[in-house]
Amino acid sequence: MPSVQHLDPLVNLVNQSTLTPEKLESLATIVRARQHLTDLAGRIGTNRIASIDFVLDRIYKRGIADYVEELGRFNNLPSNPSDSSLIQVTPAVSARDAVALFTDIADQWMRSSRLMGEMLAPRGVAHFHFLQPNQYYSTRQFSPNEAAIALSEASPYKGSVEKGYPVLLAAARAGLANTNVRFFDATHVFDRQQATM
Repeated sequence: MPSVQHLDPLVNLVNQSTLTPEKLESLATIVRARQHLTDLAGRIGTNRIASIDFVLDRIYKRGIADYVEELGRFNNLPSNPSDSSLIQVTPAVSARDAVALFTDIADQWMRSSRLMGEMLAPRGVAHFHFLQPNQYYSTRQFSPNEAAIALSEASPYKGSVEKGYPVLLAAARAGLANTNVRFFDATHVFDRQQATM
């Protein structure tokens, strides 16, 4: 944190020249979709006819899926080089394959948690570390409606979560054991939940 998916849009805000025509078009689609979803939510909230509510709900769910897909598309579009920007994102120091990259990320994540625990212990503050659930690292059986909203092949996070979470868990088990950090693997808390999530 912050990841390139967070930094890149911030650089784009400061330096508009980094936005490509494709990114501008995608951004406009995102803004229109957000407004459409807001309008639909308002109509659903004031509607009193069940059949219209059913139709509006289906349109809303489809709109959410389109919105999430466009967010993924926007995040995967490259920006113009930001050489003349006031803000520069530091380039990668060295080339790393996926295994080395996720190992380094997990090591820094685990060491950071340990350092926070060490900083809090003298103050008598307990440090709890939870690895949050994620739809891309789950054994949950998603209903078709849930999957339409929560799962997207275009998500910029899908691949990283699928590859990174096992490495984070291994690092936590090895590096946080016998420390003052209370680590909880919360990745599967919703897996057996029957209700729509």
